[in-house]
Amino acid sequence: MTDAAATGARIRPKSDFDEAFHEYIGRRELRLPYLRGSSTALDLNAAPATDMTEIEWRLASGLAELYSFVVYRQQFSEDRAAPYNVAWVSLAEGPMLISTVILEQNSELRISMPLRAEFDDHGLLVFRPAQNP
Repeated sequence: MTDAAATGARIRPKSDFDEAFHEYIGRRELRLPYLRGSSTALDLNAAPATDMTEIEWRLASGLAELYSFVVYRQQFSEDRAAPYNVAWVSLAEGPMLISTVILEQNSELRISMPLRAEFDDHGLLVFRPAQNP
């Protein structure tokens, strides 16, 4: 996560694909791209080699699993107090993304723990432990 992401600043999209994803996030909607007629979500980290008119954005379930994480113990931005975590999250639909998990103590983080997506006060996509996955 860059300092821009950590402070609530918007990340500049690199393509129409990124722009569409960030537009939905800006509306506080987690939507995933699918090729029309497909049941498999596209990878969020690679812009598709297809026409954007062939992509439909479907609302995601918000369910996820913690794939990996790191806890930073040094403060790199005055807007983000240490310690904080940066998490690699696997969405139930398949794609993976980088975010943070909001919880009382970073020591509670466990690989494969069930998570649920939400948006924080700044409109950033974050995750919390899921009570009932």
